[in-house]
Amino acid sequence: MDSPIKSSNPLTYKDDRFMTMVEDFLNTAIETDSFKDAYVLSRSIINFLSKRKKELEQLPEVNDFYRKILIKAEFVGLPLLDDGEIVELLKNNFAQQFEIPAYDLLAKFKRKLITIPVYEDRDVLREEVKKILLSGAGVLTSGPTAPRTVAEWLRDYNAKLGIARIDSLKRSQYFSDLTKNSKLNDKDREKLKTLFDLYEETKLSSLDPLGYDDEVPVVVNGQLYVYKRGRLEKIESSEIKIKGLSTGEGKGVEKIGTEAKAGIEPENNIPPARQQQLEELRQILNSYPEQSLPRKAVEEEIRKISKK
Repeated sequence: MDSPIKSSNPLTYKDDRFMTMVEDFLNTAIETDSFKDAYVLSRSIINFLSKRKKELEQLPEVNDFYRKILIKAEFVGLPLLDDGEIVELLKNNFAQQFEIPAYDLLAKFKRKLITIPVYEDRDVLREEVKKILLSGAGVLTSGPTAPRTVAEWLRDYNAKLGIARIDSLKRSQYFSDLTKNSKLNDKDREKLKTLFDLYEETKLSSLDPLGYDDEVPVVVNGQLYVYKRGRLEKIESSEIKIKGLSTGEGKGVEKIGTEAKAGIEPENNIPPARQQQLEELRQILNSYPEQSLPRKAVEEEIRKISKK
């Protein structure tokens, strides 16, 4: 789909029909989750705003229209933005994402992380996003609650739960307490969930199994799993789209059966649940190349669990 903002278009940027075309283009990209089309649109608008800067200063309503379209297009096209653009977008326009129907910021951010080839660079982006969230001055909730801005909510969150990674049980209790002691509506609760989900993501590391962003297919005793974020997720046969994947014949799939377990002896004094976790991690270990960062991360996790 070509962006309507191009020199061959006979309509002018101030024409209502042209502006409607631009808005329809973005809405289609949103509905189809076409982040590539949204990204192309954002590049066109940035170029257009730069060339028409003086003219648009005399047309505040038109200028405001295109800038709002640009922000939405950047949110939808987030996986293709430069790291610096993402930081600026979240710093200055965090709340604008909630004007986009069914928008999933965390999914977009994770998709962006996967595009960064160097794992350490993924963590640099996480850290930069964390910093701008902790200082975010944008108003997030408008109810009678004491915290209102992004930074104020995170200060409250950290004060009550601490700055380490927070498990789902503690977060559920935090939201339960908020419901009892404030008048947050459903929309505000969804905004806070989005904020805290992204904030927790920034605490992870791509060098750690829990923060490793890519999915690795693994076959254990003839059953296909995907290793994702430190967990093995079973894939049912109906979900398999690649011929031969379920039998371990697909390219890039590691086949791990009973022969992989043969050298694993149960550790003394380790509870069964942790022993099972160790066994799964050892199986996953075989799916990574020697000396790779993910393999080293899994090895480190095995050492940690063994010492508990």
